[in-house]
Amino acid sequence: MSSTVTASIAAAAAAAITAPYLAGLTITAPDRRNATWWHPTRASRPRTTATAAGAIALAAIGAIATRWTAAWPAYLVLALTGAVLIVVDLEHHRLPDRIMRIAAAAGFAGFFVAAAVTGNWARLGRVALAAGFVAAVFYGLALLSPRSIGLGDVKLAGLLAGYLAWFGWLTVIGGLATGFVAAGITGIVLLITRHANRNTHIPLGPFLITAAVVIATLHP
Repeated sequence: MSSTVTASIAAAAAAAITAPYLAGLTITAPDRRNATWWHPTRASRPRTTATAAGAIALAAIGAIATRWTAAWPAYLVLALTGAVLIVVDLEHHRLPDRIMRIAAAAGFAGFFVAAAVTGNWARLGRVALAAGFVAAVFYGLALLSPRSIGLGDVKLAGLLAGYLAWFGWLTVIGGLATGFVAAGITGIVLLITRHANRNTHIPLGPFLITAAVVIATLHP
């Protein structure tokens, strides 16, 4: 069994084990008044199944990108938090800061350890630079078109740019561009089929997260 397959199986197993807890977070994390939002909460079977499917898929695909390398834990964090963000964004059109802070802090910690293990500190610098630069660019876009891009999307874009930057600038560009294109095509299809109108808000988070993880597998 190859190391890539082993890494994917291990990541998928971790996602499956944590899925019930993650499903609970999709209920509690969006509630700003809930001070104990991280406490375990029982979710319905459909919600748990949907969250598990997303987490397992993202974890398995992310592990293909990292293989059994020092970056594996960071991408597992992205998969688990990304699954929560996708469900919440689809349901509430929101991307909770609580979850993104975990993804950012744990992800950077994971990349810090990976840089220490490999001795490649330039990669860590690129992670930080890409996150800040992309967040600034998206903030400018949000000011120009606040109806199209929310502040949650701005933060998510910066977060994902940091993860993608571990593999290089081309991966950053490809991952974010693919997410935008996928969201745009989906919007056009919904308009053509009359399942949406020009005022319908298409949540961007699910497209950006999925595209980032998938495109990461194509890194050189």
